[in-house]
Amino acid sequence: MKSLPVLLFSGFSPCAQTPDLYPQVRSLVLEAEALSTNMRLLKDRSNPHTWAGDILAHAGYLEDAERAYAKSPGPNGDPPYILWRAWVVYGHRERAEKLLESTTTPEKRAAYGAAFADLLWRMGQSAQARQQYEAARAVAAKIVDPTKRKQSLASIDQGLKFVSDPPPNLVSATTSPSPRANVQDSPIPPFPITASGFQDPDPKTADRAAADAELIKQLYDRAAAGDRASVERMIENATTPFRRALAIVSLEHVFIQLG
Repeated sequence: MKSLPVLLFSGFSPCAQTPDLYPQVRSLVLEAEALSTNMRLLKDRSNPHTWAGDILAHAGYLEDAERAYAKSPGPNGDPPYILWRAWVVYGHRERAEKLLESTTTPEKRAAYGAAFADLLWRMGQSAQARQQYEAARAVAAKIVDPTKRKQSLASIDQGLKFVSDPPPNLVSATTSPSPRANVQDSPIPPFPITASGFQDPDPKTADRAAADAELIKQLYDRAAAGDRASVERMIENATTPFRRALAIVSLEHVFIQLG
């Protein structure tokens, strides 16, 4: 199978770029991508190139997404599902079909076929989805491993069971935001949120919160002073399991801060 960069750019002409639907989003993502050129991973261990590719693909900027993904190809060389899905949604179904045809193993081809069928169903194309499910089922029957074959067939059969029903949310390149709820219908006050929106019916809540706060303050003071004996006594004398657990967790935090 072709590697990801070769597969992405082969046979894709610049004129095939989708309409400029979200120019502000594209501008921001490209700016962030440029700033992370020399970064392998972000501080949260996420990949900036994959992150950029996901958003660009969702927004329909396929060439930009493919370029971003090519900077950090996956371990098996296959295009990410988000990009594969975007090909179909934004009018390049032939690219998904080409990938499907190039897949040689029955297990992977059946999985791709079922995913393709599910996406077509969610786009409102039930008849075409059924055809894809049937084709995927024929491929899944050739899977050698009996356990994997059974799992694949079960997944496909479940899709066939619901393919004639309308999808819960129609997938389309045209956005259709959900209607906003009328804030007047909500019992919770509008922003800024006040405590009245989260009142506890138990009048003792405030007393418990004040007692817990005092416990933590005393624990912090004794821990900072190095008075281990007092800390241990306070934990042992906690009046409820909750307060004891709260004390232990709070102390873990203090000890970490103190090194």
